[in-house]
Amino acid sequence: MYGTGLAATLISSVLALPLVLTAANAHHSFAIYTDEITEIEGELVDVHWGNPHILLTVRVDEAGQEADWMLETGNPYVLQRRGLPRELFRQGDRIRAAGRVHRAQAAQLWLHNLMLGDGQELLMIAGVEPRWNDVALGGDGSGVPVADTAAQDRGLFRVWSRPVLRPIAFSEELPYRQEPPSGGAEWLARMDELAARCESVGMPGVMATPYPFEFRNHGAWIRLTGFSNNAVIDRTIHVSGAGLEAAPEPSRFGYSTGRWVTDNRLEVTTTRIDWPYFDDSLGIPQSDLIEAFETFTLSDDQQRLDYEMIVTDPDTFTETVTAVRTYWVAPGESPAEPTHCAE
Repeated sequence: MYGTGLAATLISSVLALPLVLTAANAHHSFAIYTDEITEIEGELVDVHWGNPHILLTVRVDEAGQEADWMLETGNPYVLQRRGLPRELFRQGDRIRAAGRVHRAQAAQLWLHNLMLGDGQELLMIAGVEPRWNDVALGGDGSGVPVADTAAQDRGLFRVWSRPVLRPIAFSEELPYRQEPPSGGAEWLARMDELAARCESVGMPGVMATPYPFEFRNHGAWIRLTGFSNNAVIDRTIHVSGAGLEAAPEPSRFGYSTGRWVTDNRLEVTTTRIDWPYFDDSLGIPQSDLIEAFETFTLSDDQQRLDYEMIVTDPDTFTETVTAVRTYWVAPGESPAEPTHCAE
């Protein structure tokens, strides 16, 4: 078995690929950054507030010579959820930054901590501690809001979210039949183009999204909408036996049929998936035999939604693989919208 998953490290052959980061092609695995933490200080000269990642340009004095450093961080929705709005990042401010160094680009960091001109420290990713102050803004976010969901009695049909924006992941060791190849340059180019155009990846990887999603009831079918990596998720789940297609055309999201096991439990089977990658963060392939079985289980108080996905792909895996996570009701929220999409 080989260590991977929807949140795994990048295979060495991909690490060797040159990558020049721009606003259009900032989609990649975080393994292009080392574990080395570097600090810089300088003037914030440019802010690209867009998807798939926010980019800050900092002008640094290096032995009497000016050099521009690129600082990469999460997308606008992630930072908003962490309480870090665009207004905090003011061009012309002198800032201090700490982050992981890029493997190929000498003046580029994946941002961990940022000190603003007024002395306020920001935690730009989950799981980091304040570096310069006793307290800081950001990090894991502010927790789950509370709503009287039992009185509302909307069941599954609402927006679901998580206080910590981390993607769903399968187990660290997956039962591949053979060592999976990485996607290489072709995969990187395709992911960049999809992100720039706000086009989604396919099943099952699209359900790795850490962002809010919504169920809408249309009677004979359910619409699942959301956002992932600067792209719209828009799945149709057929829950009535009438009108089902005998041989539906394969598609990026596949063909999903659902059934209510109880009022609080929906089971969904998805077949006919036309998407080449099981792990979109690494470009690891899947076959056209792949199928996904999902369960969405609502708690009695309608506050929590437990999710499980079981994937079968006999050409890729020697056995089924499973991922689980829990979502919470998100009152007042709506699925995030993509921004800065290419025409």
